[in-house]
Amino acid sequence: ALTRSFADDAPGATTADDVARACVAAARAERPPTRVVVGDLAERLIRTRATSPDEAWDALLESMYPRPGPG
Repeated sequence: ALTRSFADDAPGATTADDVARACVAAARAERPPTRVVVGDLAERLIRTRATSPDEAWDALLESMYPRPGPG
């Protein structure tokens, strides 16, 4: 699951260049923000978390990052 999540062709994935640009912009800002959301997927995940019940959010995370089996 993690390999798929970080694959270059993941739909909506933010690139390393996107993150680097956001970091540089924040570092250069007179009053840098506490948090910087980078990319459409991050925005959607934050919005989903804010509007979903805990059970739905937990189910989404389980589908993205399944728990490892025993042993």
